[in-house]
Amino acid sequence: DESDLTALAQLLYPSITVGSGTTYCPKDENNNYTTCRETEKALSLGFTSTSGTLTASEAFYVWSGVESSSDSAYYRYFNPTYTYRLYYTRSGRFPLAVCSGE
Repeated sequence: DESDLTALAQLLYPSITVGSGTTYCPKDENNNYTTCRETEKALSLGFTSTSGTLTASEAFYVWSGVESSSDSAYYRYFNPTYTYRLYYTRSGRFPLAVCSGE
């Protein structure tokens, strides 16, 4: 569910406190966001991007396994420098993984 997505984000971004909205990595001395997603940990959990792998510059999506309507659910976007959660129809063409609820 939505809390599982937040917990996954916190696991992959341990240096920041992840909320339900957009959460950014810290900025550097040039005011650019740093990379704080742990890409190696994401890979070890089996996550990839559309390329079939996951580099430090690629992002991926994870959908909640709990639907709130027949075709809609929450998903979380995992970018190297930020993460966010949105509600969207599953008819979109996002690459995905699904967290199944028990």
